[in-house]
Amino acid sequence: MTGATVMAAWPYANAWLRTGNPVFPFMNTLFRSPLADTTTSFTNPLYVVPLRPWSLYEVIADSHRFIEGGDGAIGLHWLLLLPLIALAFTRRRPAEQWWCAALAVVFFLSVFVQQAYLRYLLPAFMLLAVLGGWAANDLPDGRRTRVAVLIVGGLLTLLHVRLIPNGNWPNARLCPGCAFDAHARADYLSSYMGDRIVGDYLNRNLPDARVGFLMLNAPSPGGFVGYSRAANWHDGRFFPAVANATTAADIDALVRQYGLSHIVYRTMAPERENDGIRAFRDARTTPVWKFQDFVVAVIMPP
Repeated sequence: MTGATVMAAWPYANAWLRTGNPVFPFMNTLFRSPLADTTTSFTNPLYVVPLRPWSLYEVIADSHRFIEGGDGAIGLHWLLLLPLIALAFTRRRPAEQWWCAALAVVFFLSVFVQQAYLRYLLPAFMLLAVLGGWAANDLPDGRRTRVAVLIVGGLLTLLHVRLIPNGNWPNARLCPGCAFDAHARADYLSSYMGDRIVGDYLNRNLPDARVGFLMLNAPSPGGFVGYSRAANWHDGRFFPAVANATTAADIDALVRQYGLSHIVYRTMAPERENDGIRAFRDARTTPVWKFQDFVVAVIMPP
């Protein structure tokens, strides 16, 4: 137990020592790390969801509200396992099982009220899986039980194979050969993760560039290791200004503020742009490389 506690506490202790906030950059209005904004906590507004008595069910059945995926992304087996756990706890349980249940509840609640994002809630589900194992151990040992468990487990496995894309949309096409075949990997990336191809290009050809990824809510910078600013919620300073830009001058002010030399944008994704981005890229940039509808452009002097 002591070893497990030390291992579990280390990421939080490490963050606290390095930043002054054990959950950096979240909850920074409370811990007030000087490395992030102390007046507004770091959150993604897409996943600020009110806590309700049935929130756990919503996370399972309406997963699209809690992750970039489809319903059932966390797996539908929880709809069977949770009642089994609840039934098991109507009987006398060892103290460690109660502690495990309490930790799962506390973790789920404390994370959910801050950011109801499914990936952040996974540790609570891992604890529920342990509780489910203990609960299943109470099932009567017999041939019928074993056959029933085998049938139910097999059906759930088939269902979850069908639901793999719900966890993340690129999984709609699995690519086992990507682990061994560079050409298959490149083809897969070009189909589902074009931003990675862009990142590779920038690393090879423009490693010293200061790049602004002007694609709203896109998963940039796609592996680029140089200096970059991204128009997504991970960049708490840059994103709001880009999202609210209405003119080329608005973007130009950001370019000068952060000393950007290049931008990346998309030509066939109108939801990734606004009037300010379109006006700036048309008036102030010259394309230097293109992949699909991704464009790397150099910023020209005013």
